[in-house]
Amino acid sequence: MKYYNKNKEIMLILFLSLILRILLSFFGSQHLDLGTFIAWAHILQNNSLTAFYNSWSDYLPGYLYVLWLLGKIDLYNIIPQTLLYKLPSILADITTGLFIYKIINKSKGKTAAIVGALIYMFNPAVFSNSSLWGQVDSFTALTSIATIYFLKENIFLSAFFLSVGTLIKPLTAFSFPIVLFCMYKEKWRFSKIFSYISAGFLIFIISFVPFWNHGSFLNFFIERLSISANQYPYMSVNAFNFWGMFGMWKPDNIVLQLLGYLSVLFAFFILAKKISKIENFEYYLLSFVFAASFIFFTRMHERHLLAVFAPLAIVVAENPLCIIFYFGFSVTYILNLYYSYIWMAFDFKKVFSDFAIKLIEIMNISLVISMFWIFARNIKVSWIIVRKKILSKFNHLESEDFALPKINIPTNIEKQILAIILLFAFLSRIFDLSQPTNMYFDEVYHAFTARVILSSESNKAWEWWNTSPNGFAYEWTHPPLAKLGMVLGMLALGQNSFGWRIPEAILGVGIVYLIYLLTKTIFKDNAMALISAGVYSLDGLALVMSRIGMNDNYILFFSLLSVLFFIKNKDFLSSLSFGLAIASKWSAVWSLPILGVLWIWRNKKFKKSLLW
Repeated sequence: MKYYNKNKEIMLILFLSLILRILLSFFGSQHLDLGTFIAWAHILQNNSLTAFYNSWSDYLPGYLYVLWLLGKIDLYNIIPQTLLYKLPSILADITTGLFIYKIINKSKGKTAAIVGALIYMFNPAVFSNSSLWGQVDSFTALTSIATIYFLKENIFLSAFFLSVGTLIKPLTAFSFPIVLFCMYKEKWRFSKIFSYISAGFLIFIISFVPFWNHGSFLNFFIERLSISANQYPYMSVNAFNFWGMFGMWKPDNIVLQLLGYLSVLFAFFILAKKISKIENFEYYLLSFVFAASFIFFTRMHERHLLAVFAPLAIVVAENPLCIIFYFGFSVTYILNLYYSYIWMAFDFKKVFSDFAIKLIEIMNISLVISMFWIFARNIKVSWIIVRKKILSKFNHLESEDFALPKINIPTNIEKQILAIILLFAFLSRIFDLSQPTNMYFDEVYHAFTARVILSSESNKAWEWWNTSPNGFAYEWTHPPLAKLGMVLGMLALGQNSFGWRIPEAILGVGIVYLIYLLTKTIFKDNAMALISAGVYSLDGLALVMSRIGMNDNYILFFSLLSVLFFIKNKDFLSSLSFGLAIASKWSAVWSLPILGVLWIWRNKKFKKSLLW
């Protein structure tokens, strides 16, 4: 409990980012990769480990142990399969965020650490790989950061993470030059260096033993390394980098490989020499190595840039000027991922023109060159200066004498105006509500399913495998509250269009009233509250959604009600309302950040220092 009270901000961030990733995990899967992982897990379950490499696989043993465990869990059907196979990467994201927080907190303090964790955990570029695509590049980020972090804390843990990370994703080995440079800089004794390398190499070697299935172990070991390294002998495997300028999937050769390796290695040595006295220089180097290797190495995939974001988030906390690189790479990474996802999922369809791709590639090249220049020259901007600039803008705004005119409306007049607004809202939503008498738009899902619930075949409303009549569909993707509301309407007023639409109309009027109450509660201004309610009652979209049998007014009504009760410190009623909102539509989860901000405000814990 003491640990939680001391670190509750980061715990809240990690919890919310976990919830976000779990919710997103059911969407956007790259079925080729995810299906391969599932197939490998089944092979590992049905055969011994030694038999695994009898079938095709370009992976080293590291992630195969994870898949073996996932296969065991999958047998019990306790976690949806898609979520289960994305969960390791999701947890890797969360753990990486915690490492980022700990590293920055040690050097820059708690506020900067929270900022660093936030920009990483809620970066779409990061969770698009783990939660949507379903790949495991998050382990490269985690193990490379852990390798550097434990280099000063525990050399055996550092060696462990370097070895395991390389076994899962060989790109983790790109952090080894930083390890060697730190050994040189800190003047490690030979015995310490030998212990580090021996421990890491031993872990690496032993992991292959359970899979050894033919020939001498040395030949088997070399064979697996060769297969993994040479599976994609191309200049660029859909990566928007330097080699992509010459076209995707073009064969590479040893000359091009060496050109890339030597260029990055040369730049690394120059940079290491120049910045070795900067605090947390290791993460500057790690950021550059991952960015430069993606740009100038051959055989790079679109996903391989992911590892840059973890060390770069730490660098941003040290030097806010580097947010340019963080934002720039985030944009190009998402574009690259989207291009490759569509290309793989839709028979090599290209969503960007060749010209657009080259522009993105030039942007990536420019970013890594600029990164080298900024790092090497140690061009920095202090967070203190940034904070003063931002605060001066706010102070300037606050100094301007501007206020809305105060309109004093007597209570009886206020009630009369409110009654007129609500009456108008009711009449506009109820008038000729039964037209059209047939189901239209998404009523063919929601209202149709509600009618099925009332029929003798009610079980079909909850079973996804049933075939629906032509032009209709059983709606089971959303929670059932809205459909049950339509059932009540039809029980009371008959199985007709008026019956399934009347609950939505009534809730639409209720939303107008809740907007009035919320505005009055927040701003303490009855005139503003009446104006807000009146404007909403006239809104075309609000009117349309109140005259159709769907679930949108249900979620909006109960979400607003939850917020209102929370502001008034009625937590039980707020949680009950939130539950009803979730029971209407999963999207109600997006009210959680609002409730989180209100919690900070309600407990008088909001400070400017939470933002910078």
